Amino acid sequence: MDFINEIIGVPRLLLNRPNSNVVFFGTLKKSISKEELQKIIFNLSHKHKLLNCKINSNNDTFYYLIDKNIEPDIVQYSNTNIEDLLKKELKHFFDIEKGPLIKFGLLKKNKEMTLIINSHHTICDGMSLVYLFKDIEKMLLGIDIDYSSRKFLFLEPSNIPQNLGNWLEKFIFYFINKKWSKKKFSITNMERLSIHEGFWRKHEPQLFIHCFSEEETAKIITRCKENRITVNTGITTGLLYIQHKLLEKKNYSDNFIIADNLRQYLIDDPKDKLGYFASALRLKLRYNNNLNFWENAMQFQSRIQKEFDTNKFESQKINLLSPKLLDAILLNLFGYRDDKIAKKMIRKSNMDIVNSTFTIANLGLVHSEENSLINTLQGPVVYSDTMEKYVGVLTYNKKLRMIISSNPKLVSNSEVQAIIGQLIGLFK
Repeated sequence: MDFINEIIGVPRLLLNRPNSNVVFFGTLKKSISKEELQKIIFNLSHKHKLLNCKINSNNDTFYYLIDKNIEPDIVQYSNTNIEDLLKKELKHFFDIEKGPLIKFGLLKKNKEMTLIINSHHTICDGMSLVYLFKDIEKMLLGIDIDYSSRKFLFLEPSNIPQNLGNWLEKFIFYFINKKWSKKKFSITNMERLSIHEGFWRKHEPQLFIHCFSEEETAKIITRCKENRITVNTGITTGLLYIQHKLLEKKNYSDNFIIADNLRQYLIDDPKDKLGYFASALRLKLRYNNNLNFWENAMQFQSRIQKEFDTNKFESQKINLLSPKLLDAILLNLFGYRDDKIAKKMIRKSNMDIVNSTFTIANLGLVHSEENSLINTLQGPVVYSDTMEKYVGVLTYNKKLRMIISSNPKLVSNSEVQAIIGQLIGLFK
């Protein structure tokens, strides 16, 4: 067994949240047995060590513990609706003290095999599950996997190529942390389970899965290239436009979040290993009615790029906060404690409200192997209780795929369908 790395920052906050599951799925061109997948996962655990992970605590300090005796569950399903299965996976409770923090599903329906990966966000980001899915395919194809690097890498201050926070922020955080270091409490597993069950009694995720045709995808890519913007900016601009123009009965927010991959910007690049290496870039962009769609998109492109260049590690300032305070924030959020500082931070970060806007996580173009065994890929699927919609996007086999999760009490299925329909029209 190996103890590796204290859990701090965003992963520490995610550790105790009831909606920290990230789900990814795809259909295969061949059937795969449970035993075959077990063997593949065992072999891949030499590269993706967090496959055999649980969380160990020592007083108030939490660590990843790698134990080869911890094997991810593989559940077989048949003739189950994929949307119902994805909802079930989003609600799954990972017992972090027992592990593992990832599970797999095999769905056989109408001669089609679907592989589902469900992981706790503490050990993964969206790209992690793409890499893991592709490594499973490589094993099935007999392609060699690179196991050479055994170094554990994390998104932590020592691996970030810049200082987090200015002197004033560090000064304030120092005194806040000093105060919290004296407090005696910890989150128990019973409290985690209670928070989890209470949360999902109030929330029922709604999923809308859409695959753009090859022609529609080609049109989106071409139109974005013609106007010198990325596909991600094009989709983001489209969503902002639709919110304000087509669903104007709601007072939509100009604030939204773009999730991005930080791997290549770290001191030590983890490349394609399983782990949490994501950013959450919070932006406020107002659609200008005096400009046309593409003029807005070009302005947004410039703003987004500038913001990413200067603030891509902004969300990592949370690493400056005491992990104990992060635990307290979670307990205050769900009514298990009453602390003024924690509640003030909750209000300041809008953790206690649902923003009438979206988070977008575009995993980009996923390349297919020669003689690929993967028909389709879809994800990431995440349920947010602070953003009205979570939009997972990727492009595979010349088709752009989108899955939108939301709370049906806040946005109806017909509204989501209208968003997709209008989005297609914007790129014609």
